Amino acid sequence: MQSLHADRDEIINVVAPFPSRSISDWEEFNDVLDGYKKRNNLKFRVRSSQTTVLCNSTHDDQLPSEYRYAYKIFRCVTAARFTAVVSPAGEDDFIIKIINENYIHSHPTTAFQASSYLTTCYRWTNKTVKV
Repeated sequence: MQSLHADRDEIINVVAPFPSRSISDWEEFNDVLDGYKKRNNLKFRVRSSQTTVLCNSTHDDQLPSEYRYAYKIFRCVTAARFTAVVSPAGEDDFIIKIINENYIHSHPTTAFQASSYLTTCYRWTNKTVKV
């Protein structure tokens, strides 16, 4: 049986990598992520994460409790992905850094295309938070 996709061209769309800079906490990371997604017409979701409490309960090397998460793995609907992880940056210093990044998307990343992506909203009291 012939493949239904045999005549279709594969889209390879290389976008800019996540900004390479020191990020001090998850709040700053969220600001950088929001800007990155907006500039490049991208949508990511957290595919997996681990809290710092759980991470510290299973590892000898402890992370500061100020960080709610030890890591978050972000995925696009395609193969594009990256992991944001709390990492030592010297003596008693920690940053959030990006590892395991693949910034090749198999779909267009135009503003028009991005406007058609589904988003998830959570409502808490009077606030609406987009994820």
